[in-house]
Amino acid sequence: MHKIKFNEARSLLGFTPLCSRFAKATLIFFILFFLIKYINRLINKGAVFALTSAELSLSRFTI
Repeated sequence: MHKIKFNEARSLLGFTPLCSRFAKATLIFFILFFLIKYINRLINKGAVFALTSAELSLSRFTI
């Protein structure tokens, strides 16, 4: 019974290899996004560099 519920939950979330990779990429993007917002408050000039490096790392995940 526990296994059936777990499988139902997995199918609901749609955890196929592609979807999990997409979910991982979006999760990392949101973490980086909030980090960049925080950095932007501290150093305005440093945020631009952080944003470009975040975009580069994100493009590596999506390809």
